[in-house]
Amino acid sequence: MTERCPSSPDEQALRLLEALHGQPEDIDADVSADPAALARIQIGVDRAFDLAWRAAREHAKQQAMSRARRRDDLLALARDAIIERIHAWQERLGPSLQLAHRDLAHVPDDDLRTMLADLEELAERRDLPA
Repeated sequence: MTERCPSSPDEQALRLLEALHGQPEDIDADVSADPAALARIQIGVDRAFDLAWRAAREHAKQQAMSRARRRDDLLALARDAIIERIHAWQERLGPSLQLAHRDLAHVPDDDLRTMLADLEELAERRDLPA
């Protein structure tokens, strides 16, 4: 697993939000807010959310591209190779893996590809080795 760089945009956004956040007792109730200060705070908050949103979009984009590459790889596989990989996942995961079809010989190729793609995506989400 890779370590996050403390200067990544999402980390910067989080640190900015943490700096702006305080406890209720930290605020003096007798002092009125300066409009210029409120405007600066709003700009900082907007920037922090913008950075966080950009980082989330980039992460989603990378995941979508990864899924698209996997789909393309699966299209190139022959039926026997797909079934072999599904059986490998069954052996690796044991009884915790339950498939909708026990006899894969009668399952259409597209359904086998979908089944394998789902298995591999699940394994990726759970950080299981491929």
